[in-house]
Amino acid sequence: MGFSRRSALRLSGIALCSGMAGCSSYNPFGEKPSQVYITDITIVNLDTEPHLFDVMIRDAKTETVVFWERYTADAATKAENAPHYTTAGGTYWENPVSDSGEYVLYVDADREIAENDSEWETAKLTEQGDCVGLDVGIDQEGYLYISVKYPESCR
Repeated sequence: MGFSRRSALRLSGIALCSGMAGCSSYNPFGEKPSQVYITDITIVNLDTEPHLFDVMIRDAKTETVVFWERYTADAATKAENAPHYTTAGGTYWENPVSDSGEYVLYVDADREIAENDSEWETAKLTEQGDCVGLDVGIDQEGYLYISVKYPESCR
């Protein structure tokens, strides 16, 4: 028994929609969302020295600070005879901002509070998607980085 053309089209439509279930963040036209939800921020220190991190989130419209934490991350350590670092210093903040919004992330490391915004590393989060997680850290060469991730909880 074969499928009629109508049945085949219906099944392919269902399969296509099922395959995309949970992909509300998928945006084939490249439009930027107006608001972003931040699931978490993870601080990771892969350097062999401890580092002081400042992490701030501002509302892009009002420039109001909605989240700001300072954290000293322990140095990464390596077990004897291990080829890579086995532990990294760091911390984790879940849902740093309770609501979606137009946010800008500011990050700084190893300074007293930065004198002005131009001294901070920044990321406009609405340009990254409508639901993101953030990794902020110091890599093994001592460079500050910001990495955006797209957690399963967003889908």
